[in-house]
Amino acid sequence: MARPLELPATLDADGRLPSRERARLRGFLRSRAGQEVVIKVSGPKRSTSANAYYWGVVIPAFQLALTDDGNPLTPEAIHYHFKCEYLRPQVFELDGVTHTIPGSTATLDREEFTDYLWSIRTGDLAMRLGVEFPDPDGVWRSYKVEDRV
Repeated sequence: MARPLELPATLDADGRLPSRERARLRGFLRSRAGQEVVIKVSGPKRSTSANAYYWGVVIPAFQLALTDDGNPLTPEAIHYHFKCEYLRPQVFELDGVTHTIPGSTATLDREEFTDYLWSIRTGDLAMRLGVEFPDPDGVWRSYKVEDRV
């Protein structure tokens, strides 16, 4: 099976790819004549502030609640749990062994990341532990999560 073409690029104001990427795409499509093609256009990537909110508010809120529940975990362990719980896994085979790894938050666009956060906020773990965290409000860095949980 042919490896898919990944062509990260930003469209210009007229919806066109930059010339270098257009040339790569044309060459790729010519080499796949007669084959099915799927084109995915993603939304804007999530911002660094959204990532900081996730690691600075959401994850610590769960870390505190889990510690209070007698299950202290690292932020990385909590993040891994959420990826396993709410993202589509990547399954691949290598040397006859099937492997499964959780999806990556790094590939989520803004809308997908918002959906991911909503799934966490309304998920079983949040409900069981009573975890609540504020919506991002632009000044979330001005308070400590302990003050808001």
